[in-house]
Amino acid sequence: MMRQILLAISLSVLGAAVSAQDTTAPASEAEAPAPAGEEVTAEVITGADVYGEDGENMGRVTNVVYTSSGDVEAAVISVGGFLGFGRHVAAIPVEDLALMEKADTDGEMIVQVPLTEEEFKALPEYAAAPVETTPESIAN
Repeated sequence: MMRQILLAISLSVLGAAVSAQDTTAPASEAEAPAPAGEEVTAEVITGADVYGEDGENMGRVTNVVYTSSGDVEAAVISVGGFLGFGRHVAAIPVEDLALMEKADTDGEMIVQVPLTEEEFKALPEYAAAPVETTPESIAN
C-alpha cells in the first residue's frame, strides 16, 4: 500500500515537471483563428509568437514585408539561435498564416504557420531589399 502511494506521488510530481517544460500551444491558450475579414497589420503581428503545425513554439515575427500599395504581404519570422547566432530568418506570405488571439490577454496575437521548425529552416534565408534613397524617392 505504501509503495502504491509513493508511486502515485512520484508520478504526480513527474507529470507536473513534464507539463512545466511543455512548449506546445495548448488548446486553451489560443482561441479560434482571426476572422478572414480582419486586416493584418504590422502592429497586429510584429512581436507575435509563432507556432509550427506541430504546435511547438518556434520563433517570433520580427518584421513585415509590404506590397507597393502598403498592405502587409508577408511576415518575417526569426527562429532559433542564441544572441543572433544560428538563427534562421524567412518570410511567410500572410495568406499562409493563421492568426489567433491568446486566451486571457487583451488582444495579444499568436501566429501559426503550416510548417514544422525543420521545414521552416529549409526555406531560403530572408534578406531585405536595399532601399534607394535619392532626392526623387524622398519627394515622392
